[in-house]
Amino acid sequence: MKKLFFCTGIILFISISAVFGQETTKLNSLLDSFIQEAKEDWKVPGLAVTIVKDGEVLFAKGFGVRELGKKESVDAKTMFAMASTTKAFTAMAIGMLVDDGLLNWDDQVMTYFPEFQLYDPYVSRELRIRDLLTHRAGLGNTDMLWIADYSEDEILRRMRYAKPAYSFRAGYTYQNVMYAAAGKLIEKVTGVRWEDFMQQRILDPLELTRTIPMLKYLEEKQNYVSPHYNIEGSVEIIKSDNADKIGSAGSMWSCVEDMSKWIKFLLNEGKIGDEAYLKPETFSELFSPQTIIPRSSFYPTSQLSMPNWTTYSMGWFQHDYKGRATYFHTGSLDGLVAIIALVPENDFGIYVFGNLDHAELRHAIMYKAIDLYIDDDNSRDWNKEVFDLYQEIKKKQEARRAEMIAQKVENTKPSLSLDKFTGRYRDDLYGEIVISYKENKLNLSFTTSISGKLNHWHYDSFEVIWPEKHLKSDLIVFQLDQKGEVSGLKFYGTTFKNIASQIN
Repeated sequence: MKKLFFCTGIILFISISAVFGQETTKLNSLLDSFIQEAKEDWKVPGLAVTIVKDGEVLFAKGFGVRELGKKESVDAKTMFAMASTTKAFTAMAIGMLVDDGLLNWDDQVMTYFPEFQLYDPYVSRELRIRDLLTHRAGLGNTDMLWIADYSEDEILRRMRYAKPAYSFRAGYTYQNVMYAAAGKLIEKVTGVRWEDFMQQRILDPLELTRTIPMLKYLEEKQNYVSPHYNIEGSVEIIKSDNADKIGSAGSMWSCVEDMSKWIKFLLNEGKIGDEAYLKPETFSELFSPQTIIPRSSFYPTSQLSMPNWTTYSMGWFQHDYKGRATYFHTGSLDGLVAIIALVPENDFGIYVFGNLDHAELRHAIMYKAIDLYIDDDNSRDWNKEVFDLYQEIKKKQEARRAEMIAQKVENTKPSLSLDKFTGRYRDDLYGEIVISYKENKLNLSFTTSISGKLNHWHYDSFEVIWPEKHLKSDLIVFQLDQKGEVSGLKFYGTTFKNIASQIN
């Protein structure tokens, strides 16, 4: 009787396993077809996707090519930029220091990193460690600091000149440099640089062998993508964007094979096998809502997913989809995209990489996979909905551009001869812009990495033409004082004061 029961159990187990296997094969086939078709609509050269559910990798596959014009295809080991999905790793590292007893979430930053000062002395004093990770410190966007040719230390030093955009902890603005400060804080507390801490405490223990903390290590690897940009309907290769100066905010590179392990670790509540790598209360805190995000500031796809709440924890955007808490984060650098999502209630995770700038197909794949693998629901055409949504956004952007062009007043001249606009213009936060005059043209240079030519727009406004084809032009406006002399210029919403003139 016991033998019969045992044999029956085996048969039943095999039968159930076969049914689940057939179901997974069906879902994988549906997702594969969905991606293959949608990839053509978005003109993405290469994608990589992994699905993890109930502790198993159900799908891990590459699509397309690493670089246009070359035959090497994308596979599960192909490396892409993780970009801002790096932030979850940095928050995890801070959690480890909490567990080590080296700091607490609500310790003052100045206790460990007194050199890090902000514009308001009160905020400098009251800034807590969790404030570095939750985009609520009252600062506006300061990304121009890391795009410029400043060192990590100089970027952080200059933050003392960033004037508040709103009251401390009274709103939300996405802030990369504060995550750079979090990385520096790790170094201050441990004596180990952020990238080395990542390697020693996270990448090595999780055996993420094809994950690197910074772009500078990429040349040591094989099988990685090139970034691409859609320039007036033609997809072209562009130069890789380097985020190493704010590494803890977005410099990591990886592949879906490694991200499968990362997702497993997260869905297992920070355990490697049965061993807890983080205390349960620490792991839980990483995903506890910290900052309310207004729907108007959330992702455009919220118009389609219709969440009831939208928040940010520490390295994770959060919202409800179909009544389930869903945690996700995108990553974007010029020409490269990523997205990760977790639905802990259903032990589900997905990671998507792409090598085309702002290929928002990533969102469509994320929601499609949630529908398929959790609800066995193939009814919604997420590709069409997301594609149409972003086409509409693009039309609005083009309309704003057309409106700006329509406001251009023809047949005007600058108030002064072009050589009178030359000089050095300074802002405490961003540094110096140099305007020079050569061959009857004005040129702009900002640090050693940003330069462009100025074409007259109208009156004392000039259009900045960048050498990189994928970058759209910008406007710069010169300001004159009561004497009719150039007193400053306005660029990216910031006024730079004239401190010297007649640079030729």
